[in-house]
Amino acid sequence: MLGRSSKESQRAMTDKLQKVRQHYGHFHRVLGELLTTLVDQEHTHWLTPAQGHTITPDGQDNGYHKAIYALSNLEPYKDALSKLAAVQTDVLQLLGRSKATPGVLLPTVLEGVQFIRLNAHTNRISERLEKPQTLGRLDKLITQQQTNLDQFRRHQTLHDPRFDKVAAELKALEDARKRIKASKEETFRFRTAQAKVLPYIYLQDGGVATPYVNDHGLLAVGPEVTITVNTARRRGRSDKIDAPTLFDDGYITIYEESTWQAGKEAAGTAGASRENL
Repeated sequence: MLGRSSKESQRAMTDKLQKVRQHYGHFHRVLGELLTTLVDQEHTHWLTPAQGHTITPDGQDNGYHKAIYALSNLEPYKDALSKLAAVQTDVLQLLGRSKATPGVLLPTVLEGVQFIRLNAHTNRISERLEKPQTLGRLDKLITQQQTNLDQFRRHQTLHDPRFDKVAAELKALEDARKRIKASKEETFRFRTAQAKVLPYIYLQDGGVATPYVNDHGLLAVGPEVTITVNTARRRGRSDKIDAPTLFDDGYITIYEESTWQAGKEAAGTAGASRENL
């Protein structure tokens, strides 16, 4: 009896997980279609240095970047938002939870928006990666840029000046991949600019909202929503590293690890010398 009960429990758990995976897939297919339409049809303000979404047919490998979508009419998107909410409810019921997991977070929606002020500054995250990991990161970035170019071609906007910019960024990534693959180094330093953005949303009724914007974005709805950016000035660091790079687009910088370490030591020595003056 115990053996049968255990097998039945395992079978029930397997069935539940399969249903959850199916719901997750459906959620991200709908979300991918929604965000693609918003980027194409509405004013989009990206909150990260990297722009664009990576959307796959089955939704399983979608990748998103935070953005605010300013729109005057929410009506065309209500059906998709309702579908997302329904799937989220089903997933929570299957998991026995009351709070949404990151995989099924709904885009934030705020109506009655007058204007948005963004306070922004940038930090840098540094990681030491082996060559296969570094190439894997670049492969994802290359795939994303290829997807962005395909969107320009699909919507026949090759005359858009952004097309040339994305094409140049793609070539730079591909060239960097060749340099890293040919390098004799086996470890690399991967630095990523991380934008910290706090939105202050001023509403038509005089209120102010400061919502958290998740990766699935914020839909700001109002007659003429304007967005301004206030970039906080940060004091320059005395230990800024000056070393040759394999790739640098202002958002991602890649060094050979030995070059990075040499530059770091030199910067530390220079900083200490200035402090002793």
